[in-house]
Amino acid sequence: MNRKKLKGLFLGLVMLTILASCKVSKDYQGEWFALDGLGNQVKLNYTEKELKTNDGKKYELSQYGTGLENGMKYYQIKIDNDKYTFIYPEKNDKDTAVVVKPDDEDKPLKGKILFKMNKNAYPEKH
Repeated sequence: MNRKKLKGLFLGLVMLTILASCKVSKDYQGEWFALDGLGNQVKLNYTEKELKTNDGKKYELSQYGTGLENGMKYYQIKIDNDKYTFIYPEKNDKDTAVVVKPDDEDKPLKGKILFKMNKNAYPEKH
């Protein structure tokens, strides 16, 4: 393979990697039944590029990281350029999640819980 083709192939792979890393994971796309911090019921719909609420509001959504810590899978997301963490607290439960506003960017799992969510029904109030 000549040098020019190899350079083009490498550049294409780098661009594909960058584009793929910006997409929102399909793991959490879809409709979620949620409780906000005040215990109000809210429906949230995560799509590839936005978060929609049941009151008609839309927010720009992107993903900038992912990880696994203490058996918890998490995604670092931006909603209108504010940073949040979408967390699955239980290893084998993809129907229950929380959204956290981290206190420290280096500790994405620690912070204020903004939403408790479930794919099938509204979570219980505590």
